Amino acid sequence: MSSKFPSELLGFLKNPWGKSLVIRGEPGSGKTTLALEIMENIFTPQNSVYLSTRVGDQSIYNQFPWVRDSDARNRIIDAGKKFLRTINPKVETNKKNEVLISGTEVLRSLTNQPPEKIITYNLDSLGINSPELERSIDSLNLIIKNRPVLVIDSIEGIATKLDVDESKLVFAIQKDFVESSGINVIFVSEAANEGKINKLDYLVDGVINLHKEFSDSRILRILRMEKMRYTQIESTEYLYTLNGGRFEYISPLKYNVGFSYSYSKEIKDAITGIEFIDERINSGNVRDISAVNFINVRSDIIYPFITPVVIRSLQENKGVIYMADPDKDPNEIYNLINSSFPLNDYENRIKILDLENDISNKKYIVGLGQSDREDRMREYMRIIVEMSDVTEGILFVESSRALEKLEGAKIDSESLTKVLGTLRGTKDSLVFLNQDKNRIETINQLFNIVVNVERYGNTLISYGLNPYTPYYGMYVDDKDLVKMKLIS
Repeated sequence: MSSKFPSELLGFLKNPWGKSLVIRGEPGSGKTTLALEIMENIFTPQNSVYLSTRVGDQSIYNQFPWVRDSDARNRIIDAGKKFLRTINPKVETNKKNEVLISGTEVLRSLTNQPPEKIITYNLDSLGINSPELERSIDSLNLIIKNRPVLVIDSIEGIATKLDVDESKLVFAIQKDFVESSGINVIFVSEAANEGKINKLDYLVDGVINLHKEFSDSRILRILRMEKMRYTQIESTEYLYTLNGGRFEYISPLKYNVGFSYSYSKEIKDAITGIEFIDERINSGNVRDISAVNFINVRSDIIYPFITPVVIRSLQENKGVIYMADPDKDPNEIYNLINSSFPLNDYENRIKILDLENDISNKKYIVGLGQSDREDRMREYMRIIVEMSDVTEGILFVESSRALEKLEGAKIDSESLTKVLGTLRGTKDSLVFLNQDKNRIETINQLFNIVVNVERYGNTLISYGLNPYTPYYGMYVDDKDLVKMKLIS
């Protein structure tokens, strides 16, 4: 199945019977983009008809160049050119049509087979006379056995062109196309009245709302599933992106203690995964004094996130002193890095500080669990001096919890300034992992590079505070690589 859409939406649309879906949202939220992506990726253009009130086909091609190069162009129906506003007298109820419609619905419910032809009893009752609508119906009749999809963009525009009430039009299409003929219908709606009752919602099978939130000039795009008949919804909200003119949702970053990240050697050019920040760090113009704020994020995600930094430093002949959180097994940290980048030739250049235990029988783990602060600091300084003699600088990975354990006191701006001061005039670098949101303002003033990682619903987002960047959604690809998608 395609990874462009949430599993709930895929499951809903893949059901073998006809269904209707309303896609709502404010201008620029990606309603048409999502509808076209569904048409192309789920139902295939050969089995799709697109009915639009746009000025012409060229406007579709300009906004969605990929349509020009796909089979979708063969079924673009431009309703905006010749729509007639002529309304015929309403057709009186025809008992023969009623019997035919009822018989078709019963037969379909028993056999789950689509009819040979669309019967437009309810549409005819509205007295609509439109060549474009008839042309759409003819196109659908040609492919009705393939359970086609009809995209109407927008329902308000079509209803206005036809001079008919939109709710009556939706009801007629629901009855004639969806329930009687097994056709899938997607309504694009301009009524972005999120959180308010919309009478169309009662008539259709599914409702999606595309929403934009702004925070410090950053855009967060949110897909909300408000209704999905016969579908189990695990999450009602997902983040999505329109980057590159295409719709793609940000899949939730699922992780656990045993999760393995398979980084390649090309990871040496990556730090945060945010291209703009990584380019600045790797330019050599800014000393690598970086901080990552983890806000409402389980500690498990911190360690895989920092793995690229460790690998990059080892490749550049730096040493690594990794200060493990008190509640984290140092062996897990080592195994996580080793599974991504074998450390057989690097064990003498990486030391993981165990702040809970006094003794370790592994050469890459140093026990600093002594109760006496002076003993801990003395051993810590010894490790730094020894490693400085054999490496071209040291990468220090320190977390707020680990540093407080080492120092035996709460970390404040003064102590952080002292830590950074020890790096001046050296080839050493620091990545500070902060888990206290009350410390972010201080960190933003002291560090060259500051990145926030926080949870939105079931998705992790990342963004630069210094330098400023838009939101990025974090996800894991099929190769277990942590990737970023720009949310725009």
